[in-house]
Amino acid sequence: GNNQKAVSLLKEAVALDTGFASAWRKLGIVLLNSGMSSKDRDSAFARAFRARNRLSFIERQMAAGTYYTYVAEDRQKAIEAYEAIVESDSTSIVPMVNLALEYTSRREFARAELLLRKRLTTGSPYQAYAVLMASQVRLGKVAAAESTLLKFASLRPGPQAENYRLLFLHHRGQLDSLRALSLSLRASKDPQYRVSATFALGSVALLKGRLDEASRYFAEGTAMNRARVGDTAVVLTDSLTEIDRDIWYRDQRADAVRRLDAVLAKTRWRVPPPEDRPYFSLSRLYAQAGRPDRARTLLAEYDASVRDTARLRKNALGRHDLLAEIALAEGRPIAAVAEFRSSDQLPDGPAHPCIACSATDLARAFDQADMADSAIVYFEQYLRTWEPLRVGLDARFLAGTYKRLGELYEAKGDRRKALSNYLKFVDLWKDADPALQPKVREVHAKIERLRDTERK
Repeated sequence: GNNQKAVSLLKEAVALDTGFASAWRKLGIVLLNSGMSSKDRDSAFARAFRARNRLSFIERQMAAGTYYTYVAEDRQKAIEAYEAIVESDSTSIVPMVNLALEYTSRREFARAELLLRKRLTTGSPYQAYAVLMASQVRLGKVAAAESTLLKFASLRPGPQAENYRLLFLHHRGQLDSLRALSLSLRASKDPQYRVSATFALGSVALLKGRLDEASRYFAEGTAMNRARVGDTAVVLTDSLTEIDRDIWYRDQRADAVRRLDAVLAKTRWRVPPPEDRPYFSLSRLYAQAGRPDRARTLLAEYDASVRDTARLRKNALGRHDLLAEIALAEGRPIAAVAEFRSSDQLPDGPAHPCIACSATDLARAFDQADMADSAIVYFEQYLRTWEPLRVGLDARFLAGTYKRLGELYEAKGDRRKALSNYLKFVDLWKDADPALQPKVREVHAKIERLRDTERK
């Protein structure tokens, strides 16, 4: 679990032998698992791929699989590489884990679970348990996922197992317990878990509408992460994150636009390569702040500046997502629906495993289109879909979803469902920051109105 030491030793290995393909591949994996530089990670995978002819069959296929997954982004070729290993050696667990990850990215969760469930051994890497748990969670097999966690915890007690417990506490709504466990993980000797625990505390604060507390935790986590992996953050990241919260939670759009203009004018561009400029992040914020014209200007600059075909291919889905946000800002929600769907589609199936993520996007678009029934379908899909990434997702969407569903059900005359969602909203935000309390009071008034109607 000491990723920093692993990176150091692997870098020594490839310095001694620059053609050491398996060490390059492993370096890329450790950089990936520890959240370090994606540029360095992809470079390592590419070096392994170029030197793969020196390898045995299994290692050669592993080098090809990671290259096609993270560099070329050709999922079908990655699957073919890993399936070839599994066909030749049904006991090799690491390629099975990678194959299961590819299946989950296409939302073939049952296939991933079947591949791993009966093959885990005491020597299996922790990623195998993580992928199996994630597949079981997404299938709604919560008891089975917790059983997998218990097995893992018995084999490898420590912060990794405790970190996975956060998922189940969150899904049960045990936020106080989640916060307590996160606080304990912040005392871990492993800096990776101290960072993740700090971000979890920020997400819990955000979920409860405590924006100032969340900002402190996120700033602390960012500083800790930079100390851990070096300053690999993209220019403007910290400023954009704060501006995003001002737009999303405080609805301070005009001020956000002024701050975006000021930050962009001050830093334009300190990062020379166009590929490293945060075009999409800036454009998305401009769109969500109500200035789609400026979003389109930045998108046009991206189109004119970025020529690397591999980078353009990687960014294609993100471009569709950005165009959807611009369409929403321009009052074209049906166009946004089409773009959101395009952002979640590759030639061989869904683009990512997060069904709940796509549901939130489509719910917003259908809601803006005044298509209440469709909006309700996707808001409800988001609420009922189990997802390992729900802590961060709920921090952004859960409170607003409860409030909006309450309003939609009230408009349809379904007082019971309206009241249920309103009550969940006020319970979640009862201790929210003063700036958010007007929304809580607004919903309290709706609750009293519905209860008065029932009494009459």
